[in-house]
Amino acid sequence: MDFTLTHFRDSGIDLLPGNNLTDLEYADDIVLLSGDADEMQSLLSTFSCNIRMFGMRFAPAKCKMMWLQDWTTLTPSLEIGSEVVEYVDRITYLGSTINQRQRVDL
Repeated sequence: MDFTLTHFRDSGIDLLPGNNLTDLEYADDIVLLSGDADEMQSLLSTFSCNIRMFGMRFAPAKCKMMWLQDWTTLTPSLEIGSEVVEYVDRITYLGSTINQRQRVDL
Protein backbone atom coordinates (compact mmCIF):
# COMPACT_ATOMS: atom_id res chain seq x y z
CA MET A 1 0.00 0.00 0.00
CA ASP A 2 2.65 2.51 1.02
CA PHE A 3 4.65 1.56 -2.09
CA THR A 4 1.87 2.91 -4.30
CA LEU A 5 1.06 5.94 -2.20
CA THR A 6 4.66 7.24 -2.16
CA HIS A 7 4.13 8.21 -5.82
CA PHE A 8 1.23 10.42 -4.75
CA ARG A 9 2.76 12.41 -1.88
CA ASP A 10 1.42 15.69 -3.22
CA SER A 11 -2.04 14.21 -3.84
CA GLY A 12 -4.95 13.85 -1.48
CA ILE A 13 -6.70 16.56 0.44
CA ASP A 14 -4.95 19.28 2.40
CA LEU A 15 -5.91 19.00 6.06
CA LEU A 16 -3.05 21.06 7.44
CA PRO A 17 -0.46 23.07 5.54
CA GLY A 18 2.07 20.59 4.15
CA ASN A 19 0.14 17.51 5.32
CA ASN A 20 -2.02 15.85 2.70
CA LEU A 21 -4.30 12.93 3.49
CA THR A 22 -4.38 10.44 0.61
CA ASP A 23 -6.03 7.43 2.20
CA LEU A 24 -7.76 5.88 5.19
CA GLU A 25 -7.08 2.20 5.79
CA TYR A 26 -8.53 -0.42 8.09
CA ALA A 27 -8.02 -4.16 7.46
CA ASP A 28 -9.16 -4.72 3.87
CA ASP A 29 -11.10 -1.43 3.61
CA ILE A 30 -9.58 1.64 2.05
CA VAL A 31 -10.80 5.14 1.27
CA LEU A 32 -8.79 7.05 -1.34
CA LEU A 33 -8.90 10.85 -1.24
CA SER A 34 -8.03 13.28 -4.00
CA GLY A 35 -8.46 16.93 -4.86
CA ASP A 36 -9.55 16.31 -8.46
CA ALA A 37 -10.93 13.65 -10.78
CA ASP A 38 -7.82 13.23 -12.95
CA GLU A 39 -5.63 12.72 -9.90
CA MET A 40 -8.12 10.21 -8.48
CA GLN A 41 -8.22 8.23 -11.73
CA SER A 42 -4.43 8.11 -11.78
CA LEU A 43 -4.38 6.98 -8.15
CA LEU A 44 -7.01 4.28 -8.81
CA SER A 45 -5.24 2.97 -11.91
CA THR A 46 -1.81 2.87 -10.28
CA PHE A 47 -3.13 1.36 -7.07
CA SER A 48 -5.14 -1.28 -8.95
CA CYS A 49 -2.08 -2.30 -10.94
CA ASN A 50 0.27 -2.39 -7.95
CA ILE A 51 -1.95 -4.45 -5.65
CA ARG A 52 -2.04 -7.21 -8.26
CA MET A 53 1.64 -7.82 -7.47
CA PHE A 54 0.45 -9.00 -4.06
CA GLY A 55 -2.39 -11.16 -5.38
CA MET A 56 -5.08 -8.62 -4.53
CA ARG A 57 -7.60 -6.73 -6.63
CA PHE A 58 -10.37 -4.20 -6.27
CA ALA A 59 -13.94 -5.46 -6.37
CA PRO A 60 -15.44 -2.72 -8.56
CA ALA A 61 -19.01 -3.62 -7.51
CA LYS A 62 -18.06 -2.73 -3.92
CA CYS A 63 -16.29 0.51 -4.86
CA LYS A 64 -18.11 3.83 -4.65
CA MET A 65 -17.27 7.42 -5.52
CA MET A 66 -18.39 10.53 -3.67
CA TRP A 67 -17.00 14.03 -3.82
CA LEU A 68 -16.88 16.32 -0.83
CA GLN A 69 -15.72 19.42 -2.68
CA ASP A 70 -16.12 20.85 -6.15
CA TRP A 71 -13.92 19.18 -8.74
CA THR A 72 -13.27 20.99 -12.00
CA THR A 73 -15.04 18.11 -13.75
CA LEU A 74 -18.74 18.47 -12.96
CA THR A 75 -19.63 14.81 -13.41
CA PRO A 76 -16.43 12.83 -13.14
CA SER A 77 -16.43 9.24 -14.28
CA LEU A 78 -13.87 7.01 -12.60
CA GLU A 79 -13.01 3.53 -13.81
CA ILE A 80 -11.33 0.46 -12.39
CA GLY A 81 -10.22 -1.48 -15.43
CA SER A 82 -13.18 -1.16 -17.76
CA GLU A 83 -15.82 -0.84 -15.02
CA VAL A 84 -17.24 2.54 -14.03
CA VAL A 85 -17.23 3.30 -10.30
CA GLU A 86 -20.72 4.08 -9.01
CA TYR A 87 -21.38 7.64 -7.78
CA VAL A 88 -23.22 7.92 -4.44
CA ASP A 89 -24.18 10.86 -2.21
CA ARG A 90 -23.26 9.06 1.03
CA ILE A 91 -20.81 6.35 2.01
CA THR A 92 -20.77 4.07 5.02
CA TYR A 93 -17.25 3.38 6.25
CA LEU A 94 -16.58 1.35 9.39
CA GLY A 95 -20.18 1.79 10.51
CA SER A 96 -20.33 5.57 10.07
CA THR A 97 -22.23 7.22 7.24
CA ILE A 98 -20.57 10.25 5.65
CA ASN A 99 -22.54 12.47 3.29
CA GLN A 100 -21.46 15.09 0.76
CA ARG A 101 -21.95 17.88 3.26
CA GLN A 102 -19.23 16.18 5.32
CA ARG A 103 -21.72 15.28 8.01
CA VAL A 104 -21.08 12.01 9.82
CA ASP A 105 -23.89 9.91 11.27
CA LEU A 106 -22.58 7.41 13.81
